Amino acid sequence: MSKNGLIKSKSYQTWASMKQRCNNPNNKHYKDYGGRGIGICKEWVQFINFYKDMGEPLDSMSLDRIDNNKGYFKDNCRWATNIIQGRNQRTRKDNTTGVRGVYFRNDTKKNKWRVKITVNGKEISLGSYKTLEEAKEIRKKSELKYWT
Repeated sequence: MSKNGLIKSKSYQTWASMKQRCNNPNNKHYKDYGGRGIGICKEWVQFINFYKDMGEPLDSMSLDRIDNNKGYFKDNCRWATNIIQGRNQRTRKDNTTGVRGVYFRNDTKKNKWRVKITVNGKEISLGSYKTLEEAKEIRKKSELKYWT
């Protein structure tokens, strides 16, 4: 691929966007990346090194950090589908359990931990549980059942 071809490639556009999110405080997504301490390894400052490590993605894929609390480097990044990306999001700021899909329901007389999971765009209720530990375990087992 020629130099011009690489500049127009999806991998180049992804790399340029990654740099903006991590390094430019004026970027609208900076607060969720650079503002949180998410950085880029020194090798990937140059596009050619990013390209050697990551290659060109399929059209349906985008860059995903395996651990969302770590930065961009070879062992923490992969090309992933939107489904994988959706499953790999960090928990919401208002989440008090530390586990996606697990929340306390005190608006009923039952006062139990509720568990849900989204599969193929549909939300599935996994029931109500007396303890947080039980709810977390059900969620973990359901992720293995539905997502692997």
